[in-house]
Amino acid sequence: MKNPNGYGGIIKLEGKRRKPFYARVTEGWEIVHKETGEALIFIANGAELPKILPENTKLKQIFTGIGSFKTQAEANIALADYNKKHSPLDAATLTFAELYKKWYAWKFNPRRKKQLSQQSKGSYAAAYKNSRDLHNMRWLDIRYDHMQNIIWESDKGRETLNNMKNLWSQMYDYAIMNDIGERNYAQYLETDVAIEGKEDIHAPFDDAERKLLWERVDEFGVDTVLIMIYSGMRPTELCLIETANIDITQRVMRGGVKTNAGKDRIIPIHKRILPLIQKRMKEGNEYLISIDGEKISYYEYRSRIWDPLMKQLNLDHLPHDGRHTFGTMADDVGMNQKALKMIIGHSTKKDVTMRYTHKDIEQLKKAIDLIP
Repeated sequence: MKNPNGYGGIIKLEGKRRKPFYARVTEGWEIVHKETGEALIFIANGAELPKILPENTKLKQIFTGIGSFKTQAEANIALADYNKKHSPLDAATLTFAELYKKWYAWKFNPRRKKQLSQQSKGSYAAAYKNSRDLHNMRWLDIRYDHMQNIIWESDKGRETLNNMKNLWSQMYDYAIMNDIGERNYAQYLETDVAIEGKEDIHAPFDDAERKLLWERVDEFGVDTVLIMIYSGMRPTELCLIETANIDITQRVMRGGVKTNAGKDRIIPIHKRILPLIQKRMKEGNEYLISIDGEKISYYEYRSRIWDPLMKQLNLDHLPHDGRHTFGTMADDVGMNQKALKMIIGHSTKKDVTMRYTHKDIEQLKKAIDLIP
C-alpha cells in the first residue's frame, strides 16, 4: 500500500548488509540543469510542482535519510516516529491533506499490537482519494455541508460512501484528541439517503429552463451550466478541463475523472456550445473554467458560481443535474447507447484505454449533434 504523499518510504539496499532497510523522506525537489546538474530552484515538499519546466531542466527529488535498519518492521517504526516528531499539528494552517498524513501515521503505527490489513489501508486510501475536493481546505473551515454535498454529488455505491464517512469521522476524532476543533461534523452525514434517493435529488433541466439559460447566456456562469448540459460532463470534470486539451477545429476535448472509462476520454463538443467554449479559450487561461485566471475546485465552483446563479435565476438544481439532462436528451433523440456511454464515460465492451480512431470521433460528433 502506497504511503501518503510526503510521508516517506523504505528501500532495500543492494548487496549483503547487516542493515539493508533504509528509511527516508522527501525533503523537496530541485529544478536542475540537465547537462551541468546545477540546482536552480528548490521546492519544499508539499508545495505544488510546476507543470511546465524551464527549457533543458528536470526535476530531482531530494531525500533526507532517517537511517538503516535490520528489518522492514524497524524501518516502518522509525518512519512513523519521524512523521510524528516532524509534522506538528498547527490548527491555524492545517489542511485536510496534512491532517490525513498525521492521522495515517497514527492509525497505521507499526508499534500497534494489532495491525490493520492491507485491504483496510486500501479502503482508507480510496476514501481519501474520493475526498479530493477537501484536500486543500483548511481543516477548521470544513463543515457538514462540504462533506454532505460531496456525498450527494457522488455516483459511488453505499459501501464507498460509508468508507468516506468513516475516514472523515476518524480524522475528526484524531483532531479533537489533539485539541484541533471541538465537534465531529462527520457523525451527522447521511449516506443512506444519498443512495436511496439518488434519482429523486437529481432532476434534469426542462425545456423552459434550458430556454431561460440560453436567453441569459451572457450572465456570469450560465455558460458553464450549458456546457455540462450539452456535454454530459460531471462538475468536477468541467473544473479540470485544460484549454490545451481542447481542439476547436476538430470540435473535441479530452478529459474526465472517476472510472477507467471516464478518465482521459474524448468528449465531442456540441455545435451549440462551441461558441461558449471558444469565448472562454480567448481568455488565455490554463483551465477552461477559472476565476481570476486560477483553477477552481468543485467546492469553489459550487459556492462561487453554481449556488449564486441558481438563486439569481430562481432555479432549484444541483450541479450534477446538467449531466442528468444530457442523458435525458440523448435518450429522447434515440442516441446510440454505445456512443452515449463513450461520451459520458461509462464502460463499454470496447477497451477503455483504446486509442480513438478518426471514425470513432466522427461518430461521437454525429451522435451528440442529434441533440437539438
